[in-house]
This record gives sequence, C-alpha cells and structure tokens, in this order.
Amino acid sequence: MIRALVVQDAPRSSGAREACAAAGFDVIAVATPADAPARAAETKPDLVLLDLADTATRAGNAAAQIRRAWRGPVVGLVSEGDEQPPVTDAHAPEAYLRRPFTPRELGATAELVLYKHRAEGLLRERERLLSAALASIDDALLAIARDGTVHTLSPKGEVLLGVSAGDAVGRPYAELLPLADERSSTPAEDPVAQALRERRAVRARAVLKRRAPAPHLPVALCATPVE
Repeated sequence: MIRALVVQDAPRSSGAREACAAAGFDVIAVATPADAPARAAETKPDLVLLDLADTATRAGNAAAQIRRAWRGPVVGLVSEGDEQPPVTDAHAPEAYLRRPFTPRELGATAELVLYKHRAEGLLRERERLLSAALASIDDALLAIARDGTVHTLSPKGEVLLGVSAGDAVGRPYAELLPLADERSSTPAEDPVAQALRERRAVRARAVLKRRAPAPHLPVALCATPVE
C-alpha cells in the first residue's frame, strides 16, 4: 500500500484525500505548505501529493521546500486550463495530474512516479559504486563510447593524461591518447581501433606523448571491446 502525505491549502479541500483513499493509498497525514517539509521528514511517506491553488507556480516552490527535508517523489495536482509547468527542474514535482481525475488515474500516476524514483535511486547507487571502484583501481581506465568519445575516465587516468574527467568526457579519445611507437617514435597503431576491428582484447606497448612540461611516458595498454 502506498503511504501518501497530502499537502493542501488550509482549510481548502478538493477531495484529494478521499481520492487517495479510493485509490487504495494510506493517507498518513494532511499538511499545509508551511509544515509539509517537517511532516514529510517525520512521516517519511512513499509519495507527497500537492493539492494547492495556483499550482503552476506554487507546486514547484513547495516541492523545493519539501525536498530540503525529504527526498521522495512528489506529484502535483493541476486544474483544467492550468498551464502544466515542465518537470525538468531538479526540484519540480516528478509528475502532474489534471483535475478531475479518477482514483485509477491517480493510482497509475503514483505507480509510474514511484517506479521512476526507485529506478533513479538504483542508478545513483550504481554510479556511486562505480566511482568507488574506479577510485580504487591502480591502473588508468578509459571507457570509450561507440562514437569514439570518452565516456569515463578514472582518477589514475586523470593523473596520467593530465586532464580532469569532466573535461575529458565527450572528447575524442585519440586527442587524449596520442601514442607513438617505442622504437621509431612514429604514430603507433591504435589499439582501440584494432580491438574493435578484430573483436578481441588487444595488448600493446607504446609511448604516451604527453603535453609539455610532462615527459613522454612508456605505457602498457589493453583495449577490450564490450559488446
């Protein structure tokens, strides 16, 4: 059962609490915009439902205030004819539902928002674990997207290449990884291109031509395609 906190203008009531009950929600509290952040932090609902007048402006403001105390999903109710604001802002409600709505529509919207919230939470956790794993690797790791641009650069890779991950991501990897043959100093064969062409892991030795004043550096490379 979905545990919902309903936020309303006191003493106004548009039937949102009754709609939640009809949809099978457990309405754990009804709060005003002023006390909504404290009530959300206290009750820890699965979902906050904003039922406010002039929602196009106030829903975003209320959601931002609530998220300072609680990080769960928010749904805003809008009246027929109201302009629905975009949901791209980090503090905006995850979804809006137009009045009048049925309990079924409310339930479907809530399920969708909760699913998206859980999926985004799992993605953030995976990114956190990946960042921790990359930070613990002694070798420089460079992940390259299909279009040949840098997707990920580990902390050791930042040191080796002399560029931050933020500046490296999106740039062609060949710009950051100029390789020369160990003996002739001519451009070395690209191990990444070879690995993609032959669909196998390719190991190579070369000289990384770093920008001055950093000295050129002999490196051992392993390029592995990921299907």
